[in-house]
Amino acid sequence: MEFHTDVEVLFHGKNLLGQPYQEVEAFVREHDPDLQTTGDGFTSFRYGFGVYAPYAFEDEGLPVESVIVFEKGYYA
Repeated sequence: MEFHTDVEVLFHGKNLLGQPYQEVEAFVREHDPDLQTTGDGFTSFRYGFGVYAPYAFEDEGLPVESVIVFEKGYYA
């Protein structure tokens, strides 16, 4: 399931959507040091979600635009 703006997607009490990418990545990395960055976001296989910030590779201060939540094995 993928979420976009106008909703809150909370992880350990912090909303991930609309927040600066660099802050979201740093916060999630505290809980999952093995998250995988993709150049336009990251994926946490441990927790089953990923964030999309298409221009984060140019400016890490830009906001997260969407969050995907998936079940184990989705990317297998």
